[in-house]
Amino acid sequence: MSLTTSHGSFGPRRPGSAVLSLLSVMLVPPLVEASERHMEDAIQEMRAGDFPAVQLESVTRTPVVGDVVHYEAVVRLGAGPYDKIGLHRVVRETQPRSPIHTQHSVMLLHGDVSTFETSFLLTAHSNAVPAGHAVAAYLAQHGVDVWGVDRRWTFVPDAAVDFTPLANMGFAVAVDDTRTAMAIARRVRHRTGSGPGRLTLGGWSRGAEISYAVANDEAVRPPIQRHVKALMPVDVPIRYAPEDQAWRQAVCNSYNNSKLQYDAGAYADSSGALAKTAATLDVSMPAGPSPIIPGLTNHQVVLVLLTQSYVLADPVPWFHFAAGTFDMFGLPNGLQYSNYEYIRTWFLQAPAHQARLETLDGYALVCESPALPFDDNLHLVTVPTFYLGAAGGFSIGGLYGPTLLGSSDVTTHVVQLHPDTDKLVDFGHADLMYAGNAPALAWQRLLSFIYTH
Repeated sequence: MSLTTSHGSFGPRRPGSAVLSLLSVMLVPPLVEASERHMEDAIQEMRAGDFPAVQLESVTRTPVVGDVVHYEAVVRLGAGPYDKIGLHRVVRETQPRSPIHTQHSVMLLHGDVSTFETSFLLTAHSNAVPAGHAVAAYLAQHGVDVWGVDRRWTFVPDAAVDFTPLANMGFAVAVDDTRTAMAIARRVRHRTGSGPGRLTLGGWSRGAEISYAVANDEAVRPPIQRHVKALMPVDVPIRYAPEDQAWRQAVCNSYNNSKLQYDAGAYADSSGALAKTAATLDVSMPAGPSPIIPGLTNHQVVLVLLTQSYVLADPVPWFHFAAGTFDMFGLPNGLQYSNYEYIRTWFLQAPAHQARLETLDGYALVCESPALPFDDNLHLVTVPTFYLGAAGGFSIGGLYGPTLLGSSDVTTHVVQLHPDTDKLVDFGHADLMYAGNAPALAWQRLLSFIYTH
């Protein structure tokens, strides 16, 4: 079976033979113990092909829980300081460095202020919950071969001051890099006994928007160039329904404000730095006065950011990361469903900076202005699709996107634990990934879709 990929965004793609040369050694059991010459031979073969800049920088293998392990590779795609992606594989092994053979596979895309690990394998950074309480570990324990990508901007150091390299890192780059990662995953799966078949593509938040854009891109490609067999977006709109113009306008406002900053040379969105600072202060001085929101303690500020996220961003008026509990004055004093220390680790481990152009492209798609090509072909997307939402996240706002697809196999589910009038305290956007009851309410549904498609 032939696989193709490239670094372009639209139009014809160059054959990906050089990338596939990398695949022939990447994550194959001997690689972890291979000599430098073995890896260098693969790099030289790639450089002699169509991708002279591609390099395999590193591969690590880390046990997760039981017989589940995490492979993490860094793949360089260009000469720029951040022209590389992280490629992850979370999978059961029959013995060390021998992944199970399974037809069930998924590629997961993280959202803003996140990486693959902080979105889907947060237990790698926290002991607050059992090691298996992460969606990637959960799926892997149930026989799914889980893959994921860290986008280029996740490699920007927290202390960086020059963000010029991020100027062009929008959806076009993210789509192309995702397709490259999927080509790698397919070839490695074939090399390790699971065959070269296509993957389910899932994404959370901004990653779900990008998953739509990838499917949109592949819809006009020949079947031999497609990597997506099913689509699994989690809690995000790609557009709002016509009757939801107030929500759309809020996103348009976010686009306009962010575009002014981009045009002034602010190519990084540093929301992650705010989240990290708030969480760090909560760890060191929880009762201390907050420099972020005067009048609140450092601990209260983190709770506000988690449970009243609409204070800083309101893609829908009730939007929040985690469902909270509140005192008589309306201040949050705890969480309903997610372990506080665990979800705070998401903030502590957040990349401080991300590519503003990527968030702008996401805003533009929902705002429907300016017109971008990343949703032009949604009506031609015919792969099976499952949309999962949270009533306290984007809720019904994300249900319109799947109706734009051309697929005859589309199902949706919104996790809702409170009446419609109580969206402000219902299951949140990040509860889908971190809550104690997420396996029963959310992850089992993702697993069922992967199993049946």
